[in-house]
Amino acid sequence: MNQDALPYLQPKGTYRHAINMVKGDRYHLGYGLSTEESDKKVAEVGEVVGAYYVESIDSTVLFVLPGSIYLFKHSTEEVEFIASDSEFGCNWNFNECEYISATFKTIQPCNELNVYFSSGCEFFAINLTELQNPVRKQNLIDTIKNKSSSRNKQLNIN
Repeated sequence: MNQDALPYLQPKGTYRHAINMVKGDRYHLGYGLSTEESDKKVAEVGEVVGAYYVESIDSTVLFVLPGSIYLFKHSTEEVEFIASDSEFGCNWNFNECEYISATFKTIQPCNELNVYFSSGCEFFAINLTELQNPVRKQNLIDTIKNKSSSRNKQLNIN
């Protein structure tokens, strides 16, 4: 593709236009071509305040109001509920005025995908792989609730 030449000076065998291509997108500006983003609706999860694609699992992590995390799987176009802040008795402070920025890291040797994000000036780290497993997720919820109830008992004793 050659967009630098004037139309009448276009070299034979080259093209000036490409279907569904744009000069950059919201992540890459000013360099080369990018595939045009789609406007096809494939899922409904509510008001999204953050969305980040994770190449290693071909999925997008969605941060949804009032405080939920979903995983959109691109290969199957399915949405999987991961967790909500109320399950753990906390508040992730999601709001419509702040777009959630996230960072991802895979921890070895078990390929545990960790998600790091901040919201409302608080930093959070969650193990996405752990929350996808119902048994591990329930164990985590039980542990948090046990620690919180024992902390409350200690405060009442003193």
